[in-house]
Amino acid sequence: MNTLTPLFNFTLKSKQWLAESHKFDLKIRSKVNQPAGWFRISIKAKNKAALAFIADQGNFWLHQNHNTIGANLLKEADDKLALVFLRHNPLKALTLHWHTLSTSGVAPEFAVKVSAISPAVAWYHMMAQVSRKHVKEGISRSYIFRITRARSKRAGKEIALSKLVKEYHPQLSYQLVSCEPYTYWRTTREPLLIQQRQLPNLDNSVQFHIIVRAKDNAKALQQTLNSVKRQTHTNWQISLCEITPALTEVAKREIELDKRMSLQTSFTPTNETYFIFLQEGDLLKPETLSILSKQLSVSASDIIYADHDLLNADGMRVAPRFKPDWSPDFLMHHNYIGMAFTVKAQLLQHLMTDNNWFLQHHYCLLLAAVKRIAPDKRAEHIKHLPMILFHQAQKNLKLGYTSAMLASVKKHLQDLAKQNNEQLLKVTKGKSDLLFHLHYAIPKPWPLVSLIIPTRDALELTRTCVNSILYLTQYPHYEIIIVDNQSSDPETLDWFTQINQHEKVRVIHYDKAFNYSAINNFAVSHAKGSVIGLVNNDTEVINKEWLTEMLQHACRPEIGCVGAKLYFFDDTIQHAGVILGLWGLAGHAHKHYLKFDKGHQSRLLSVQNFSAVTAACLLIRKSVYEEVGGLEEYHLTVAFNDVDLCLKVKQAGYRNLWTPYAELYHYESKSRGKEDTPEKKAREQGEISYMQQKWPSEIAHDPFYNPNLTRSREDFSINLDD
Repeated sequence: MNTLTPLFNFTLKSKQWLAESHKFDLKIRSKVNQPAGWFRISIKAKNKAALAFIADQGNFWLHQNHNTIGANLLKEADDKLALVFLRHNPLKALTLHWHTLSTSGVAPEFAVKVSAISPAVAWYHMMAQVSRKHVKEGISRSYIFRITRARSKRAGKEIALSKLVKEYHPQLSYQLVSCEPYTYWRTTREPLLIQQRQLPNLDNSVQFHIIVRAKDNAKALQQTLNSVKRQTHTNWQISLCEITPALTEVAKREIELDKRMSLQTSFTPTNETYFIFLQEGDLLKPETLSILSKQLSVSASDIIYADHDLLNADGMRVAPRFKPDWSPDFLMHHNYIGMAFTVKAQLLQHLMTDNNWFLQHHYCLLLAAVKRIAPDKRAEHIKHLPMILFHQAQKNLKLGYTSAMLASVKKHLQDLAKQNNEQLLKVTKGKSDLLFHLHYAIPKPWPLVSLIIPTRDALELTRTCVNSILYLTQYPHYEIIIVDNQSSDPETLDWFTQINQHEKVRVIHYDKAFNYSAINNFAVSHAKGSVIGLVNNDTEVINKEWLTEMLQHACRPEIGCVGAKLYFFDDTIQHAGVILGLWGLAGHAHKHYLKFDKGHQSRLLSVQNFSAVTAACLLIRKSVYEEVGGLEEYHLTVAFNDVDLCLKVKQAGYRNLWTPYAELYHYESKSRGKEDTPEKKAREQGEISYMQQKWPSEIAHDPFYNPNLTRSREDFSINLDD
């Protein structure tokens, strides 16, 4: 039996840096002022355990300074990982994260080197890495050197560098604009957002009752109170709670100076009263209450939440939480809203019989308020403002829930499921300490799931896909429909004859030109199941619970399409939901992130709502599929038909959903090939135009993606482009 080795051993080869190793990260700090320019970090294996770690797709994720967006190191050799990156301002610290542990029983040993390099050396390392990738893809080793030189002469070095970095590592593209993207965004974008919201507001009737929990830090409490006193909206009150003897003098002095502050914790809310919950050290932007008040004056909102960031120990704003609009399934699996919300006081009045009701965790208070809004009214009465209005002290972040908090959260989740007429069997811990995993009942008798797999020849791919379903699927009540689209390979045809004898497999024939939409619609008409599964022949099941996890959601009355978590062969993300508006139409969330990465706001680890998911692995009730007319056969024969299907389902009133608990490999489009001929390119452009004309508002604003995030990449990096 393999034993996990919790610690890696690192030897730092750079004299200008200091290193501190932890269980899952290595913190490297500079001893000198580093110059702006190009840097390279390399990690070289020094023993067999380290070599095995790299060989087994082990990797490291690099973060610079306080940046939340990181990038995985690239494999340069069997014993070496490295990364080249650009800095416009001082590089003070690097953090290396890893998500997998050694299974050899011996601690892997690595030599780490960080060094400043010249632009010429940086360009060389990037081109060499791209060249290695090209060789694996059958492209000439010298191609990237030749095309980069040609681009430099034709379009200039800036364009050539942009294209090179994008091919070298897409998640580093933002650094050509700014290596500190959040700082850049705060100085260039944020003031415009605030200015746009600062319209005349003569209505001062909305009263904000701010409950501040203060324990033992007088300076932090003073900062919080000062941030409230600076508000441009003046109709507010503060109740100070949990005051300790150490803070009594500060509290009394503040109360004497401003009668809007008190130690009173009994409340008689009016229809115009809204609660905000803060802890000492949390701050409001000066315009926060004014912007919230204006939003309340133009909408019938019971809850408004905003984006927020964190204040580190130095008071620096870091780690922005750019959130989606109202996402009910996301909230039930993860408190993505956090503390940055205001709630109509009357929604919490039923809690006030308990004198200490306000001491509950803000997640519990938020869920309690949501329960008081009718399920079909929540999208209308819960609004999101995509701007940073709250700054949470990093010290106030919960690292986990107490047993009492867990019991309370689980009770709220059960109540919410019951309100939706859903049977929630249990709530367990999710993929990290602050996430939850909800297990819904699958109705009995268990529905038959018809898994549809179109193919033309491609025997090895199709056989791998089918066998992985047959051998690994825990849920027993399914059928596999293989749709043969004019296969001619004798070995493939022989296998069709053999596999057709399996009790769970049927082979049907579609003897027309390839049309993905028509093929699947044809297969659905032959399906016996009440639930349809669209499955690409270039996928491979990883975990046995995949179908159970998807089916439990597909059977929920308000859910339409359900998508899975798909990986490239190298264990990086291929699909984790579809985001509208990327590249002018749509892209995949967190593409190329490492398998175990959390993603933005833990979105790679949590069930959540998306506007669309890929049909490479998609479940939907047959009745819903037929209600919206299935896949579009005429205008979308190959691409974007899944996005169109999901949008039709969403338009019909259902929510689409993605789960990280269904995992498959996706060897993307291997059986169909690339869009590299004039005919294919023309067809693809026609499909893009059709989608842009049919769904312009949805493409302009995806409610499950924050407008402060980029539309030029799939990595959830900050929007520095507009």
